Amino acid sequence: MTFLPDKRAGFGLALLGILTSLLPLYAAETLQLRLHPRHAYPGEPVVATLRFHSDASRPVDRIETPRFHARDFLVEKLDENLTHEGKAYNYRARWLLIPKIFGHLRIPSQTLTLYRTDPETFLSRAQEIRSPETILRVSPLPAGVDFVGDLRMSLTLDRNRTDASRPVTAVLRLSGKGDLRRLHAPDLNLSGVLLYAGTPRIQTGLLPDGSYGGSYIRSYTILADRDFTLPALRFRYLNSSTDTIEILQTPPRTVHVDNPALRSRRLALSGAFFAGAFLGGLATLLALLLLRRRRHALQSPVAKKILRAGDRELYRLLLPYAANAEIARYIAKLEGNLYRKEKNPIERNTLARLVEEIRKSRG
Repeated sequence: MTFLPDKRAGFGLALLGILTSLLPLYAAETLQLRLHPRHAYPGEPVVATLRFHSDASRPVDRIETPRFHARDFLVEKLDENLTHEGKAYNYRARWLLIPKIFGHLRIPSQTLTLYRTDPETFLSRAQEIRSPETILRVSPLPAGVDFVGDLRMSLTLDRNRTDASRPVTAVLRLSGKGDLRRLHAPDLNLSGVLLYAGTPRIQTGLLPDGSYGGSYIRSYTILADRDFTLPALRFRYLNSSTDTIEILQTPPRTVHVDNPALRSRRLALSGAFFAGAFLGGLATLLALLLLRRRRHALQSPVAKKILRAGDRELYRLLLPYAANAEIARYIAKLEGNLYRKEKNPIERNTLARLVEEIRKSRG
């Protein structure tokens, strides 16, 4: 049995073929917007990606790229790439959005403008392509948390043993997802040592998975005349990967300091205990001589300034002698009084004698 094609069916197939051939000429050109992540917290970075592609069948003379705007966000351009082959264009740009508040935040349509030549008038005509309006859900932060991300933290030392004249370097590192430029990192506080904190080095950008993150590195230089222990550092934040509050903590670290002056002092005390009357008499004579020198030292201009100075002025007077371990110990106490609200006692008579001895030894 033979079937003959219906005329109406043939007309329909022909019309479909014509429409299919014309489809590239009238295909809708769209400006796509993608957010990563789709749900966030205030202060958590969100990467917005805009994409556009024009087909070669609809030539474009030039493109005017969008200026991203969103009222409830801090907006920062990360990168932009516009390429074309002939008059077919590809556009991609990525923006960093930092939510300032919580709620259902509106990201308005962004506009890309195309310029094409009208084949009848040969004039350039503008056509606006808009991205869809988007709503980002931003949840409030839990109480006591001001950072959102996914981090790792470590505190390393360049050595666990040193001597009194050689400093130790401690390095605090935090790395992972999040806007580390707004990170309030834990600080290292030590008493009884000279501690110099370096300026944090922060590097941020797009990570391989498309999220935003980087690293926070801060170095500390520590000079001590005796053993000391670095305390445990704690950092509490909201982990965006698990949506739970997490506490990072470094273990305490002890550094052993070899100080020949302290060792000699212990040996001298031990010898004095067993030497008897001879060393006792010698110690008495030395004490009398030292007392005479102290009286003279307490009458010098430098000694008088030290005896009268307040903590801040005394700190300035002692800085030129910081290389001396005993003086350095008093400088650390003064730093605690001035900057950490500590109440360390300062023996000004002892300081005056130490400074005078140092000045005499220097000639």
